[in-house]
Order: sequence, then structure tokens, then C-alpha cells
Amino acid sequence: MPASDRHGSTRATPVVLVIVAAALLVARVAFGIIDATHPENRPEVVQWTSPSEAAATARSTGRLILYAFTDGGAASRRLAGDLFTNPDVAKQLESRFIAVRIDGDPARDTPEDAALRAKFGVRAAPALVVTNADGSKFHVVPAPPSGAAALQALNEAQMEVMDIPFQRGGRSFRFQFGNGRARPDSLLPPATGEADSTQ
Repeated sequence: MPASDRHGSTRATPVVLVIVAAALLVARVAFGIIDATHPENRPEVVQWTSPSEAAATARSTGRLILYAFTDGGAASRRLAGDLFTNPDVAKQLESRFIAVRIDGDPARDTPEDAALRAKFGVRAAPALVVTNADGSKFHVVPAPPSGAAALQALNEAQMEVMDIPFQRGGRSFRFQFGNGRARPDSLLPPATGEADSTQ
């Protein structure tokens, strides 16, 4: 084979490889941008538990229960993208909570899901509820904020259910006691609740 033929064929291969590599790089950057701007499209990594198993698991592990009430709306998808698709955040949630997801239209709830919505006063999605194993003390985070603010809201909810005073905006939250149970004073947001354990 003449030298000129070998020279022409070997130069074509690197040009094709460079074009393919450039196309793959552009595609990777585009998918990275889409992934960063639309985290709700990533798969969820939180290990969800059914409501019927949550209380028993919470009692045996000493963890609180996190109920996530969601629907198909944009706010619920954004919340899922912020909290439930990030492996590091999911690991934090699972180390602190037994996670239960109640998703969809309330009109199609099972009786168990409907009872939980009623117990915690959840009327709109998304909403997060942190509660102890028997549901006697709980904190509702309605319309959770996005990103790090959602984690901060969960931290505050966890501390409140565990009766650990915390600070918000430079003001400390005090607890007053009555009927043998700690209750937050008037500084606490109205979404905080205590259920009657005799029900």
C-alpha cells in the first residue's frame, strides 16, 4: 500500500474520535445542567416504610417517624428532589427517622392514610410531619421550604418532638409544663401539635 494511502486513512480516524468525544462532552454537560436544575427528575433513594410498620420500627429503634405527604404537584416534586433523591440527605434522614410516604390525591387515600391526614391536620401537600412512635407528640412542617431550609425545618421539628429547646431568629423557644407533658409556649408556630394519646 502506498504511503500516501496509509497517511490519509489514519488522519480520518482521530477527527471522527474528536467529534464523537466532543458530542459526548456536550451531552454530559447538558445532562448535568438538567440534573442540577431539575433534581426532581432523579430517582429517589429514601427507603420508605409503610404506615402500619412505622410505629413498631420506631419503638424498636428509638427513632422518630417522618411522614411525607406529597402529591404530583411542582412543590412536591421539588421537595422530593431536595430531600429524597440526594444519597447524603437520604442517609441522614434514615439515621434519624422512619420514613413514610403518603402520596397522591387525598380523595383516593386508604382509610389508614386518611386517618393520618386527619390526626395531623394535613390539608395540603406537600407537608412533613415528625412524630414520636405513638403519635402523642408531633410537629407539622406545612409547605416545606426547599434545599437546606427544609433540613433546618426538620431539625427544629425533631428537637421539638424530643423536647429539646432550640433557637430561631435569635429568640429561644421555652417549654412550659402542664398535665405531665411538655408543651411549647406561645412563641411556637401554630403547626405544632400534641395529640391526645387516649384516642
